Amino acid sequence: MKCSPVNELELFITEVNKLTSKSFYQHFSSSEEIEFSHGSLPENTPAVEQLESYLLHFRKFIQKNDRVCVCLVNQHVNELAKNQSNFLNKWNIVYKTFEELIEAKALTGRVITHVPDIPDLSLLDLFKARTFGDLSHLDPKKQLLHQKLSSTSQLDALYRFEYYTFLSEAGELIAEMADLCARLLHSLNNQV
Repeated sequence: MKCSPVNELELFITEVNKLTSKSFYQHFSSSEEIEFSHGSLPENTPAVEQLESYLLHFRKFIQKNDRVCVCLVNQHVNELAKNQSNFLNKWNIVYKTFEELIEAKALTGRVITHVPDIPDLSLLDLFKARTFGDLSHLDPKKQLLHQKLSSTSQLDALYRFEYYTFLSEAGELIAEMADLCARLLHSLNNQV
């Protein structure tokens, strides 16, 4: 049974609310300032449990076979808002920014000069390598990439930084999309 686009957007909004309630998301969106007064820079990273909980939800938004995948939500929004050009302009800006973020070239890939078999990496490549790279039953290429990206402490720090940055920025854009979906549903309800 195929669900209506309205139901799919409602599901998307619900899932985004679950994502943004995760402590990982709260951790990175809290805008805490780092103190430099004593000369050291504390590592501002979440606990493993926070990250794993967030990842379980976050993956839904980029897996093409999931009902709340951003690319499917984009299709539903375009179908429902076809006569609302101002809304679609706002939506397309956020959606395009999300696509550009996923396709953005990672700094980590530029730093790896001693490993010639690693091509330019996108932030999505880093996400997949770090999320799935240390699992033995998955792609050996992802395992190898993850091992190479974690090979030195400096490289691992940059890799980890870009990974967390990607997760938090993508989460922000997904939350903004959910807000736009809620506005669209509200405007559709007011038309009836």
